[in-house]
Amino acid sequence: KSHPQELRQLAPLPSGSCSVLPLHLALSFHPFPPSIFINDLITLYPDAVREKEEVWGYLPLHLACRAERYENKSNPASINCVSPNSDRDECILRLLINAYPEGARERERFRGMLPIHLAVQASANVKLISMLIEAFKQGVATKDHFGDLPIDFLKREKMTPSRIEVEECLRRAMGDLLTKSRSDQFPATYSDNEGSDD
Repeated sequence: KSHPQELRQLAPLPSGSCSVLPLHLALSFHPFPPSIFINDLITLYPDAVREKEEVWGYLPLHLACRAERYENKSNPASINCVSPNSDRDECILRLLINAYPEGARERERFRGMLPIHLAVQASANVKLISMLIEAFKQGVATKDHFGDLPIDFLKREKMTPSRIEVEECLRRAMGDLLTKSRSDQFPATYSDNEGSDD
């Protein structure tokens, strides 16, 4: 906290592929740092939540939803796939959404995925998926550049009780969108006899 200007300076990722802000760097490792540390990074440099890293176009929210994370700083090849499902993950996701709700609508550069695509791909639990739906309901019906909806990533995995919960959540949200769309197209109208004096 004594050097807030350093939070605006770029730091290299362990792979050397690009340099990122400290918030992005913190969200690139497993496990995540404590949520209070992430909160401090956001508080001291709020614009960091809106900035995309230069290679993939990831916002911090995208990074929090991804499965691929570095194991440690000394070995850039040690990338592990992790499902973002801990209480800490939920707390950090909530911090990022509250700081920049519009981030749930933003696509990364490579596949054009929203955070919800990345979260489903990473086997996130139903709580995290629900948070992303709450932030951007239309995300469940948004295709990436390859034509995949978030629910399509479920087809590539073994179904578990947790995955079934996520599928039900996504289908429910898609059904709600469809119902709303139909009611917007065909609003309730008075019948021909209503309002007459007969």
